[in-house]
Formats: sequence, C-alpha cells, structure tokens
Amino acid sequence: MIRPCVSNQHPLASILDQIQRLVDDGHIDLSVAKNALHQIIAAARIEFTVSQTRLLTGKKTGPFQVEDDCLYPTGRLQAISLVQVIKAPTPFITFDGLRKKAKETSSFLGLAHADAFIGTAPVASRLFVGKVILFPGTTMRPHQDKSDESYIPAVRIEENRWEIYAEPIRNSWNKRVHGNFYLMSVYQKRP
Repeated sequence: MIRPCVSNQHPLASILDQIQRLVDDGHIDLSVAKNALHQIIAAARIEFTVSQTRLLTGKKTGPFQVEDDCLYPTGRLQAISLVQVIKAPTPFITFDGLRKKAKETSSFLGLAHADAFIGTAPVASRLFVGKVILFPGTTMRPHQDKSDESYIPAVRIEENRWEIYAEPIRNSWNKRVHGNFYLMSVYQKRP
C-alpha cells in the first residue's frame, strides 16, 4: 500500500488511489509509484513569501488598474492543494460563487500572491501542467478601455515558463470550457 494517511476528501486522494490501482494491476512498478508519490507531495509543498507592503489598489499595473486587492494572508505561505473551481455535479459557477468558494477553501488570493507564487514555483512540476490557477482576490480593469469588463489575475505554464495573465470575469464559468481552472489553497507558516 503506497497511500499515506490522507482523507478521502483531500485533493490528492483520487490521484493516490489511481496510482495504487496501477501498482495492483501490474502496470507500474512499486518503486516508480513511490517516486511519483514523492514528486506529487513535493510539488504540493511550494512555499512563497508575500510582502505586506504591496498594495496595488488604484495603481496601474501595465495596461490594468487594480480596483480591489486582497492583501492577506502575507508572509511565508505554503501551497497545500489545488481546488477545482467547477466540480460535478455542478455545471457552472458564478463570480460571486467563485469568490465564496475561495474564501471557504483558504484560496482567496490576489495579484501579489500570484506574482510571488510564479517567482518560486517550479515549472517542471506536472501538478500544474494544463491547469489555470485563478486569484480572485484582485479585480482589475483596463485603464484605457471604457467597457465594464473586469479581470482577475491567473497563472499557467506556457511554453515551459510561468505566465501571469488577466482572465475576464464572466457571468459564469462552465465545466466544459473551464474544467481546468483551479484555486490554490494555502496556509500561513509561522516564522
């Protein structure tokens, strides 16, 4: 048995069960499975530091002006899991629902968190490939655009490097199109 003590609700539980089935069925060697498990756990323990001095509200950041920016948590943070934005049986989520889910799962992070995260997270980690991580704690608006459209920061791996970009706030995100969208759950490390 390769699975450590992880509750069935933990995001890693289904991955660990899949690896265990592959070992049980003889599709992969136990040593390969243990190596994969160590890589998954290492990827889930990324630490980054967010400065308390970075407050961007009302300031221009490139083509955007920050409307609302969460500042906490700050200090040394550890990414502990990715939370899928839209999970079955729910076919979609609204922006208010996204922000509520982020607050409930310790994932209410903003632009400063996204910036600090991509400065530390390994690009080679397979945990993040093909995924978009949203940071709904910051809302931004193009400062030269007169439309009512707002955006939130998001990060993804593009051409083997981290890219931070502005994801439009939609009336709702749906499972079919946005099934690879995640929030990042963190906890604050004590000094």
